[in-house]
Amino acid sequence: MTQSLSLARYFLDKGATLHLNENCSVLTFFIENCIFNLSQKTSNLQDGLNLLSDCKEVERNTILGAIASVAFCKTLYFRPGSCDIDVGYLSQLMRIANENASNFKFFQVKFPVGKIKTISEISTMIHEDSNDKQRIESGAAVEVFRRLIKLGANPNTTDSDGNTALHYATQLAFHCVTRETVMEICEQLEKFNVSFHITNHQNETPLLYCLARTIEKVSIEEEPWSAVKTQAAVCRFLVEHGSSVEAKTGSGETVLHLIIRLLQHGFLKRNSQSRKDVSDVALELLEVFVDAFKRGGVSMNT
Repeated sequence: MTQSLSLARYFLDKGATLHLNENCSVLTFFIENCIFNLSQKTSNLQDGLNLLSDCKEVERNTILGAIASVAFCKTLYFRPGSCDIDVGYLSQLMRIANENASNFKFFQVKFPVGKIKTISEISTMIHEDSNDKQRIESGAAVEVFRRLIKLGANPNTTDSDGNTALHYATQLAFHCVTRETVMEICEQLEKFNVSFHITNHQNETPLLYCLARTIEKVSIEEEPWSAVKTQAAVCRFLVEHGSSVEAKTGSGETVLHLIIRLLQHGFLKRNSQSRKDVSDVALELLEVFVDAFKRGGVSMNT
């Protein structure tokens, strides 16, 4: 990390800009990498942020907003193969924000008492429920979102995979979150003015991401079919709020290609009820997408 910081300083001295945004800003990428990468140390984060904030392009006030933005993006994130949200890392983000905003050692700028109180409230809310599902079902996640926005979080912040909070919200049903809660979270994110068009590094909008990950689940697991039905409701919500049915993944697939794949995997299920459930969901979504194509006056052959 020391070598990386020296190299970063060299580039900055040569006029490199910090405002380039390749699905993830330099500042939020650095914060995420230090917090979510177990090989990094918190001290490296402080050294790196001190380096960035020494540059005229980055005001120290923006650092707190960047930390809040990373937390916003990761509030609903489940590590692959895990049933847990990275609560420890979210807590570490808030601890760094709280300690340094209070004693000025980190930011070297005086923050309003209200912001410091908000950081403390978020830290408490992260820990007050006994497990991730309860935290989400109780509405605490939405309250955390609200407070992060008070700290200056950008609801459309992307992580190093290019995903936003909305991308991750589309997968909550596969972590045993009820349909009602999933839809409530999606609706709240819409009120926070999240974008329905941001693409990740696979060129997937939240709609394409939702479909692609659903196909993965259906192909390898005997998932509870209530989760698959929730996915259909999420897709319908995304389309109703302007998600493009013309968008293509990095491999050139549209929603219609993905629906065909979903049907194919459904037909391979041994259980007859499972086959029926997947087929019903796929046909329901096909109708939603066809209607969207018609409303937009776009040919499905394009």
